[in-house]
Amino acid sequence: MRLWKKRFASILDEVDSINPSDSSSQYQWSREYWMNSKEIEIGKVVAWIFVNEDKGLRMKS
Repeated sequence: MRLWKKRFASILDEVDSINPSDSSSQYQWSREYWMNSKEIEIGKVVAWIFVNEDKGLRMKS
């Protein structure tokens, strides 16, 4: 349970770090992406875990 609480805290920290008036595509996931539902959307959380914990983000260079 501690791990899940830490994950959700990290996600909320990311959301809080985004200026609410910023509508740029600078961020992987915007404030609106996370906050558009009152329920936890498991697919979004799994994607976040994949990118942030498993270093799964792949970008062409």
